[in-house]
Amino acid sequence: RIMDVIAAEDGSLTTAVDRFFTSLNRLELDPSSISSRNELLASGQFLTGRVRSLGTELADIESESALLLRDQVDSVNRIALSLLEVNRQLDRVSNLQKQSSQLLDQRDKLLRDLSQYASITVTENSNGSVQVRLAGTAARGLLVDSVTARLMDVSFAEDGNRQGFILDKYGAP
Repeated sequence: RIMDVIAAEDGSLTTAVDRFFTSLNRLELDPSSISSRNELLASGQFLTGRVRSLGTELADIESESALLLRDQVDSVNRIALSLLEVNRQLDRVSNLQKQSSQLLDQRDKLLRDLSQYASITVTENSNGSVQVRLAGTAARGLLVDSVTARLMDVSFAEDGNRQGFILDKYGAP
């Protein structure tokens, strides 16, 4: 989408810059030409307008991306809490063979849903409950087990250049 904004045919940045420098070159050839001066002023105004417009559009994309990211983190958290509840129900029965197939199907669906948002590593316990870790994170990446669901959060740097994910913001490090 960013490329579409920058390269829009109705006034791409490249076109605006080219137009400005073409006007500047014409004025260089005939500095006393009023029409060349007016053309340079017009192309300069067009360029500055396009840069302002791009800035606004890019800021909108940044805001939309931040909202989308927050929505996705909220979805991960909802799934993690649902998975915790399923794990707690599975913990009531000690043998996997005696578990409700409906409950195991629900667990599997939640795991598939979660895997749409993040790479996960799943360890199944003997009773069918699971431990879910964010892939590649070792012990600190535990997202869900039978006792807790560690919720995620997202943080954005003040300068807007970076974002980060926080797992269990208020829990143990």
